[in-house]
Amino acid sequence: MARPTSRGQMGAMTVKISPRLASILNTAPSPAAAQRLWLAAIDGDGDAALALVNMLSKRNRGRLVAELGHAKASPAVLRPALQAAWTSNHAQLLAACPPGRLLPLFKRAAFDTSHLPEQITVYRGTRARMAEAARGLAWSKSRERAAWMALWEGRIGGGRVLPPPRSGKPIVIRASIERSRVLAAFSGGGDTEIVVAPPVPASLETDDQAELTKLARRAGPLGLRA
Repeated sequence: MARPTSRGQMGAMTVKISPRLASILNTAPSPAAAQRLWLAAIDGDGDAALALVNMLSKRNRGRLVAELGHAKASPAVLRPALQAAWTSNHAQLLAACPPGRLLPLFKRAAFDTSHLPEQITVYRGTRARMAEAARGLAWSKSRERAAWMALWEGRIGGGRVLPPPRSGKPIVIRASIERSRVLAAFSGGGDTEIVVAPPVPASLETDDQAELTKLARRAGPLGLRA
């Protein structure tokens, strides 16, 4: 089976493939096909970028997004790649692309948020302290979903923990933000997840264990990310 080499070629254009990128493409079921999709993606093909992301493991999806950032991929390429990597497991994406690198990619991707209201209320469930929680990127339009995340943070994935489990008290925080602060909105599983440029001026919604449990039971395991 052919493996990606240090160089790929599309037409008259020669593109360098770094050892780091090759180590990602080589994990695909067909590394040669992965290389062809990469070359098409950096040439502006968003469908190729999505197909390539879906060929890879969740861990390597985040690494691929980082490489697309290094390659200065176009917004049309970044949008499907970011959405697929984020919605499959954003902890893995953040591990490969920390917020300082990921936020510019979301901004460059220029997701359409015109369908959202000018002012939107969002919730975030976590075991972090308020100040740390308000710096998070991932928010929800659903209190129930946020409560579920607060109670289950660190227990997702059948015992595999990414990031490490938190021992703090579960809380749900609330914020009212302008649409201009929203970087992306992804709907699925009965929820709309909102990616927000931090920090967010948030307030405590609830830290009552009984209320959190009641809310979380309404949500169920929505969008469980393994």
